[in-house]
Amino acid sequence: MAFSIVLTTLVPLVYMAAMLRFWRSTSALVAFILALAAAIMAGFDAVTLALSPVQIIMLLLVTGLGWIVARFSEHYLAGDPCQPRFYRWLNALLASVTLVVVADNLALFWLAWVGISLSLHQLLLFYPERPRAALAAHKKFVFARIADLALLLAIVLFYWQYQTLSIKALGDIWQVGGPLPLSIQIAACLIVLVAVLKCAQMPFHGWLIQVVEAPTPVSALLHAGVVNLGGFLLLRLSGLLQLASVASGMLLIIAGTSLVLAALIAITRISIKVNLAWSTVAQMALMLVQISLGLYALAVLHLLAHSCYKAYAFLNSGSQVQHFVTASAAPGGGAKFRTAVLGTLVAFASYLYLAAFFELPVSTPEWLLLALYSIGFGSLWRRRGWLLSTGMVVVLVSLHLSLKTAIESYLVLEGSTVETGALIWTALVIMALAAGGWLMRFGRNSALRQSLSRQLYAGLYLDEWATRLTLAVWPARLPKPFTLKTQVAKEIQP
Repeated sequence: MAFSIVLTTLVPLVYMAAMLRFWRSTSALVAFILALAAAIMAGFDAVTLALSPVQIIMLLLVTGLGWIVARFSEHYLAGDPCQPRFYRWLNALLASVTLVVVADNLALFWLAWVGISLSLHQLLLFYPERPRAALAAHKKFVFARIADLALLLAIVLFYWQYQTLSIKALGDIWQVGGPLPLSIQIAACLIVLVAVLKCAQMPFHGWLIQVVEAPTPVSALLHAGVVNLGGFLLLRLSGLLQLASVASGMLLIIAGTSLVLAALIAITRISIKVNLAWSTVAQMALMLVQISLGLYALAVLHLLAHSCYKAYAFLNSGSQVQHFVTASAAPGGGAKFRTAVLGTLVAFASYLYLAAFFELPVSTPEWLLLALYSIGFGSLWRRRGWLLSTGMVVVLVSLHLSLKTAIESYLVLEGSTVETGALIWTALVIMALAAGGWLMRFGRNSALRQSLSRQLYAGLYLDEWATRLTLAVWPARLPKPFTLKTQVAKEIQP
């Protein structure tokens, strides 16, 4: 037990040591090996390791992705004179993230949380001469400061009410149940605000879309790991969220709205990295919806799948251009719409059959989310070669249910009863998402589709509003845009 705790503590220390010396991917590999060894030695026993299962999963995810990103960066930034500065701040970011993951004391948690934002800010400004990148980093900096203050105030309220800063001790208190004091209800709403800002939910999303000008490894780590921390925070404090119905409802409304809008806006995007960025906003919204409904196993599975996929997608973004163009050029039509509907029914029928055959307990909110997943899996079904595509859909559905069941058996988190209003709102969100998605995909000649597409392409102008407000509150000093005229003027100066 003691040796496992030592190994876990060494993980952020390895990254901190790497900041003092120019180690490239070596430190990231050592940190991943330490995290893996600690988890194996403990036998994935959260009691022995003194970490919750969510912490263990997140620690392995962050260190694994950190190693991959650091290794990729050796070739991506080869010959760049600023490569040592990149690795210095990359290690600072990974040290802060892993410290947030393993910390039990809320004061240490907050310091590491702030460290994540400050180190990420330096990586987002890796090319400080780019005005668009500087503006995005400035907006992220302002939103991060709001989140830091909100989290600090929530921590103060926790200590004032319970006289403890231990997350585990607070979880034990909330596990007893009972009504929450007004101060803790306010703290829960502040925690939701922190998660919404960290996960770049609308209308605070613009910075995440625009930071694609940062180096690709930064985008990969940001979208695959850092934005997930809002969900991780809520999972760590899930006992509080179950008792705070106002905060949980606020989270469901914000995340549900962001899910529909961001997913539909992503359809209108042509740029690969911008499309992936909008996809991240939508995927984070879906994860927050799952958490607000108490579906923690689905949320953790979604977090893992999204992180691995998005890291691969960004690091491999240059190879996806042809595939994306080919898929976008495919014509729509009634036949394809019918195929999508039939595929969705095949996928949902597979969920029904497998859940009944293996006697898997599936709650009403889970069925709503599985219906949403059926739309995604159903898009892979084809009328030609229907037998093969049906088999593929069944395999994917089986894998999804198997992983969900495995994570449920590993987690010690239990969801609470979901109110009828939350179920109705979730159903409306899914129907709006399905109707809007099918309209954008198959209604190419529809006047409604063309009008909606124009509004979505503009992002409903939400980011413009947020940008003006941000600059009014905290003006930014941005570099002048690069032009050929200014470059020539610099070259001819004596």
